[in-house]
Amino acid sequence: MRRIALGADAVAAQWNFDLLNGQGGWKSDGCHILYSVENITTIQCYSLSNYAVLMDLTGSEFYTQAAHLLHPVVYTTAAILLLCLLAVIVSYIYQHSLIRISLKGWHMLVNLCFHIFLTCVVFVGGISQTRNASVFQAVGIILRYSTLATVLWVGVTARNIYKQVTKKAKRCQDPDELPPPPRPMLRFYLIGGGIPIIVCGITAAANIKNYRSRPNAPYCWMAWEPFLGAFYGPASFITFVNCMYFLSIFIQLKRHPERKYELKEPTEEQQ
Repeated sequence: MRRIALGADAVAAQWNFDLLNGQGGWKSDGCHILYSVENITTIQCYSLSNYAVLMDLTGSEFYTQAAHLLHPVVYTTAAILLLCLLAVIVSYIYQHSLIRISLKGWHMLVNLCFHIFLTCVVFVGGISQTRNASVFQAVGIILRYSTLATVLWVGVTARNIYKQVTKKAKRCQDPDELPPPPRPMLRFYLIGGGIPIIVCGITAAANIKNYRSRPNAPYCWMAWEPFLGAFYGPASFITFVNCMYFLSIFIQLKRHPERKYELKEPTEEQQ
């Protein structure tokens, strides 16, 4: 008998059709367990019938497929991607005072690279770790968060670029007039990181089993039904909006090629 769980107090049994006034029931007489190896139990019975191994499954872990390795190409390309992303992040953090990019662009680029980095690491290292239920759920939640956050940071970046290429020339400002105060960067973090946390938190709080669709799931991900509404729908909508932004940026740059470069204002010493 191939068991799906490691229970306690295992008993070999066979079905007796005469028990319970003809309704039938399990009877352990005439059956006994010979030996068990992992999730395989060998039993011996002395009559032809239906057989089972009865166990107490309270608090037991169900058997899942063993973690298998991904294709070697996945590991090779993931390593190259991670090295490139790490180089970008370190360069823009260490040389932030020398790289000519706006403060908003700096925050968006670093966060976008970080969430792509996180998505790749969790995917390569944990997508096939289906043995433990807690690890399964943790990988599914983190991977879903990082993927949604990546798509949202792409959208925030696209919107920022669109505003840069469509902004009008500054009007002559009165010397006595104070410049408008800078808007806080927190709003970008609330969109790029806050929304995915809220979405993943609500889904996990509603039913944590959404990240444990079936005992023999091959990968750590959501069940199919909640996946459609909780991930595929929002991700598709955000991707559509991103495409519209990039299309508008392309059209604006075709009309105004001089707006191609987004540089922060040079200081007097740099001038």
